[in-house]
Amino acid sequence: MHQDYAILKRQDNIDAYFKDIEKIYVSNGWGSSYPEGLLRQMFSASYYLLATTTGGAVGFLRGFTDGAMVTHLSEIVVDPGLQRRGIGRLLMQKFLQDIGHTTIYAEALNPQAAQLLERHGFGESRNLRVYSRTKTLG
Repeated sequence: MHQDYAILKRQDNIDAYFKDIEKIYVSNGWGSSYPEGLLRQMFSASYYLLATTTGGAVGFLRGFTDGAMVTHLSEIVVDPGLQRRGIGRLLMQKFLQDIGHTTIYAEALNPQAAQLLERHGFGESRNLRVYSRTKTLG
């Protein structure tokens, strides 16, 4: 099923895929616009995997890691028309191959995300509280 997808990693140049990445974010309801400069900043500061086909990017995973002890999985996002076809699973498997030696923290924002995490060995932490702060403009 997923043999048609290539996985690009952080060291690969993904500039040609920024329009696809913006489309994936927006089509999933995550905002209305992602200018190229913003995407470049977001992806240059993170660990990422990008699933591609000959037609362009179809999904991605982003996180932050020190590479030794701790990783925060920020997001796994797949084109809505291609969800439930193994792309998220493929991204997660590669992520765990690369970073599975660290403690990984992730938040599930919906039941589907929780199911994906649980299928890959994540469990809900009863002792962990998540805090957030909205960015300030200006």
